[in-house]
Amino acid sequence: LFGTFLLWVAWYSFNCGSTVQISGAGADLVGNVAITTTLSSCFAGATVCIGDAYYTYRKRGHAQLRAGHLCNSILGGLVAITAGCAVVTYNGAIAIGVLAGLTYCGANLMEEYFYLDD
Repeated sequence: LFGTFLLWVAWYSFNCGSTVQISGAGADLVGNVAITTTLSSCFAGATVCIGDAYYTYRKRGHAQLRAGHLCNSILGGLVAITAGCAVVTYNGAIAIGVLAGLTYCGANLMEEYFYLDD
């Protein structure tokens, strides 16, 4: 959990710093970049939490949330938004986060189905 937190904070430095406009007229752009980064990562995490709870409830009869899945999905949301964080709208950032979360869920299900492990 702490490693994810550190990466999440560093991602703000990367995304916002990539605008090279921290002050003046670029301050609005930096704010929008921070908001889209936050929205994408949060919605990716929320999507996986909902999917994980649903999947474990259907499989085991009780809902279970796994911290590892939450951390990985947050990182997936950060990766997904990085390229377009300066030009994506807020709704677009939410959609990117949800798609990143669904992609993580699908990849995780395939990993379990094929018994893949590193």
